[in-house]
Amino acid sequence: MNGEINKNPQEALKESIFVLQQKQNEQLFLLKEQLHLTYESLKPINIIKNTWKEAISSPEIKDGFLNNIIGLTTGIISKKVLWGKSANPLQRILGTLFEFGVAKFTAKHPEAIKSTAEKIYNKIFKAKEEVVEE
Repeated sequence: MNGEINKNPQEALKESIFVLQQKQNEQLFLLKEQLHLTYESLKPINIIKNTWKEAISSPEIKDGFLNNIIGLTTGIISKKVLWGKSANPLQRILGTLFEFGVAKFTAKHPEAIKSTAEKIYNKIFKAKEEVVEE
């Protein structure tokens, strides 16, 4: 009987050791996985990618980017229309200043350009629809 009494605590101890080793293996696996994720996230290319994704998903940045594109496009078009090509350096400088002024103003107030572009777009496509229907 003494052998059985001593055997049960030994088996219980072995079982406890086995359970703790399993738990240690699981925690080691999770730690390695977390280390790998951390390492990958700290690579410069991944930092740039993640920052870019966050920037693109932000509605404020999207609107600002779109407004700047509208502003630059409007500035370039207005410079070409009003100043044209010139060999005179002074006119070229004034044309560039005019272009940036229009771009800055339009980027800060894009609603007017957007609504005008929408009206032109609607007129063009409504006219095409009417021609197709006839």
